[in-house]
Amino acid sequence: MQQAATVDAGAAGPPKNGTKRSPRRRARASLFAHGEPMVWLTGGGLVVAIVMIVGLLSFIFLQGITTLWPVPLVEVQLHDGTVHMGEITREEIYQPADTELERLDAADVAAARQDMSDDGNVRRRLFRTGNFDLTGEHFNWVSDYQIAEESKPRWGLVVERTSWGRFYGFPKAFQIDGELVAEGPEAVWDKYEEYHDQVRERWEERRTLETHAIGDVNRELEHARLALRSVELASGEGSEEWLQQKAASDKAEVEISARYQEIREEIRKLDQENARYRMVLAAADGKEKTMALDEIVRAYPANGLGFFSRLGSTSPAGPSSCSTSRGRPTARAASSPPSSARW
Repeated sequence: MQQAATVDAGAAGPPKNGTKRSPRRRARASLFAHGEPMVWLTGGGLVVAIVMIVGLLSFIFLQGITTLWPVPLVEVQLHDGTVHMGEITREEIYQPADTELERLDAADVAAARQDMSDDGNVRRRLFRTGNFDLTGEHFNWVSDYQIAEESKPRWGLVVERTSWGRFYGFPKAFQIDGELVAEGPEAVWDKYEEYHDQVRERWEERRTLETHAIGDVNRELEHARLALRSVELASGEGSEEWLQQKAASDKAEVEISARYQEIREEIRKLDQENARYRMVLAAADGKEKTMALDEIVRAYPANGLGFFSRLGSTSPAGPSSCSTSRGRPTARAASSPPSSARW
C-alpha cells in the first residue's frame, strides 16, 4: 500500500523532461441542469399573482368607496315642468324613439335635435330620486333634451332613514313638542346637528332593550317552562316534585312579568322623548314630509361637503333600510313580547 501511494504521488507530480501538461477541459452544463429557468419562471409567476391580488383588492376598494362616497345632488327642471333632484348613478348613450319626440313641443323638438349627435344618439342619466313614500319611485331616467335648467342646490339634503329608503329634499322647519323652533335651511340644520346625536343614542338604547333585555326575559321564561315540563315527564303531573316546581315556576313568571313591564315602560319613555323632535323637509316638487328625528340614520348636505367632510360621511351611523325589495320599502322591526302564549 505504501508503494501504491508512492506511485500515485509520482503520477500526480510534474511530467518528466520538462514538458507541460495540457489543462483538462470541464464539461459545460446547461442552464436547465442548474434549474435557473424554473427559478425565474417561479419568480415571475409570484409577481403576476401579487399584481393580480393587488389589482383585485384595489378594484374592490374603488367600487366600495364610490358606493359610500357622497356624490353631488343635481336638481333638474324639465321642459314639461317636472322637477327631479337626486344622485346620478349612471349614464348612457341611446337613440330616442320617434314617439318620444312627438310628445314634445316644436321648440323642444328643435332643442332635442341640437343635442343629438349626427347618428341621432343622445345622452340620458339615471337619477336616484328616492322619496318612495311620496312618489312610488326610486329612480328616474332623464335625457339631456328634456332638461330646461340644471343646478346643484347648496341645501339639498341626503337623508338615510330606517324605512322607505333615502329622502332628498330641503330642510324647511324644526319642531319640538309640535311647536316650531326653527325655520330656514341653516337654522333647521343647526337644530338637527344639536339634537340628532342625542336622539340616536336613545334609539340605540331602545334597540338594545328590545333585542337583548326582552330576549333575556323570553329565555328565562322558556327555561322555567322547560323545567316544569321536565319534572312532569319524570315524576308525573300532580306529584310532590311537580307541585314544588310549579310553585317555583309561577313565582319566576311573576318576577319575569314585572321585569318585562319595567323594560316596556323604559322603552315607552325613550319613544316618548324621541317623538318630541321632528324635522320638516320639502321635496324638489314642493311636497312636504315631516320626519321624526329617530327615523333618520344620518343626513348631510351633499353639495356643501368638503373633502374631509365627505371622508367622514362614508361611515354609516347605523342600520338603515335604504335597499328595497321589488320596489317595496323595508318595514321597521316591531318589538315582540315574551314568547309565552299567556303574554
